[in-house]
Formats: sequence, C-alpha cells, structure tokens
Amino acid sequence: MFKKWFGKEKSDSKSSHSEESKLPEIIQQKLTELEKVLNHERKAELLLEAGSLYLELGKSDQALIYLEEAFESEECPREVQVKLMNLYNTKRREALVSGNNQLAETYSNKIEGLLKFAKDSIRNSHY
Repeated sequence: MFKKWFGKEKSDSKSSHSEESKLPEIIQQKLTELEKVLNHERKAELLLEAGSLYLELGKSDQALIYLEEAFESEECPREVQVKLMNLYNTKRREALVSGNNQLAETYSNKIEGLLKFAKDSIRNSHY
C-alpha cells in the first residue's frame, strides 16, 4: 500500500529510517526560519501594506489597527509614522467636529507621542 500512495516500496533499511526521522526536524527548522522572517524582517512591511490597503478602502479604523501594530514592531518604516500622523490628525478633526472632546484629546496625545518618538529617533541617530 505504501508503494501505491508514494510510488515506491517502503524500505526497511536503517538509512531511510534515519532520513525519515530527521524530516520533522528539518521541517521545524524551516518553519522557525520562516517565522523569524515574517515576525521580524517583513512584519512591519506587511502590516504597513495591510493598513495602506484599508486606508484606500476608506476603513480608517481597521487601518489604524495594522499601522499601530507596524509602529510597535522593531523595524518600523518611516512611512508608517507618516501615515499614522495623517490618520491621527484626521481622526482628531473628526472627533472635534462631532463634539467628542475626549476622543480628540486621545488622538492629540497619540500625535504628541509620535512627534516625541520622531525627535528621539533623530537625536539618537546622530550619536
């Protein structure tokens, strides 16, 4: 039956058995490498892309979720900060127009936090 499924007969030799026992380990190593790439190297980029697409659809609340997560990642592209700043300003204006001063204050604080982060980044990059 093994031959029917896989096109070869199952070998009872020790060499093929040891190769088969190493397979899960090799697969796990590859998965670990992929997770590192996705979680660190490209995570911010992919989150930025998702946030940008939601912005294009006019879904700013969903865009905020992805952009804020991209901002929190280790490799935050500058574009994330720019998009967040624009989105926070838009949300703050909307809150003011609707009379929700508490929400406007929340977005003002987020804007101040982004500005502080940008200033700190500039200072740290010169040293």
